[in-house]
Amino acid sequence: NAVSPARDQWVLLADRVGVEVRFIETVCSDPALHRRRLDERRRDLEHLAEPTWHAVEQRLDEYASWSGAADACPRLTLDTVSELDALVAEAIAFLRSCPCSSCRRRRPSGTGECRARASPSRDWAIRC
Repeated sequence: NAVSPARDQWVLLADRVGVEVRFIETVCSDPALHRRRLDERRRDLEHLAEPTWHAVEQRLDEYASWSGAADACPRLTLDTVSELDALVAEAIAFLRSCPCSSCRRRRPSGTGECRARASPSRDWAIRC
């Protein structure tokens, strides 16, 4: 999501259902590569027009810096100039990492146990 209110909606939804939210942001630091990928992309989605390079540039201009509730959440930024296998491995490692240090959760009082590990209903608790 390009703006803080949209990102904050994900945080509010996660809070409402009692799960942690993590963001994976993708960027392409090479504009020529980005444009080439866009020009070569064919999604075969008849109901959606392919974006133009001008539309991509406008969206980049409108992209807001991270702030608000979403800025306090764990976030990984991946530069898609890197190899796909490396990006996937980095994303999986980020998603599997214990959330305690990254989301600033406090341990339940009187225990030395991570709150995430103490909550078996959360799927990431198993992977910590």
